[in-house]
Amino acid sequence: RVLFEENRMYEMALLDSAPDDDHWFFNDYMLTWGAETNTIQLKPVLPNVLPANSPATVRIAFQTPVTDYADYNTYDVSVKVNGASLTNTASWSGLNQYVFESQIGQDNLLEGTNVIEFTLTGDEDTFMELVYINWIEIGYQKKLAAVNDSATYVAPDADNRQYTVSSFTTGNPVVYRIADVSDVSVITNTIITGSGPYNITFSDSAASGTIYQVAAPAG
Repeated sequence: RVLFEENRMYEMALLDSAPDDDHWFFNDYMLTWGAETNTIQLKPVLPNVLPANSPATVRIAFQTPVTDYADYNTYDVSVKVNGASLTNTASWSGLNQYVFESQIGQDNLLEGTNVIEFTLTGDEDTFMELVYINWIEIGYQKKLAAVNDSATYVAPDADNRQYTVSSFTTGNPVVYRIADVSDVSVITNTIITGSGPYNITFSDSAASGTIYQVAAPAG
């Protein structure tokens, strides 16, 4: 998971539900009058994105300031990542921070700069709507790279996944599946590519928390 947060704009008028409420937000915000819409873009940078069609998770913390009318509003924000819509729309009411969670295919993510587009749709019966963004969190599969001919990865769930680990200096790394200290096995359905550095690719499904240790003989 990668967290993006910019403490560039301070808002005093928040509903303090806890002593450590965050009053700092991204400098860009959404503002509508009546039934109009307002769109902004933020551009987080993602490192080591693995090309895959598995789902990536997007979490966004929205916040509305205290006004004479804000507590009566319902807020609706649609979100796109690099032009692709998330699987659902953020919709909430009230003045507490709202953490929105949705998914998108990882093949819509780019290594490097990504464009996240937020569109606030106002209501004709609403005088004004104002929404800040506190933080954005994106969970996705990353490219795996060996350090000193060794790499360790922990399975996030029991789904069948394909892994590619790069940056080996020798062409014979071995993949160990470690369920616990007394249950260690070798995965043999591996594919070695490259001519130095080398990559190893394997597929497996195991219980969440299973450790994969990939090591070359010198690792």
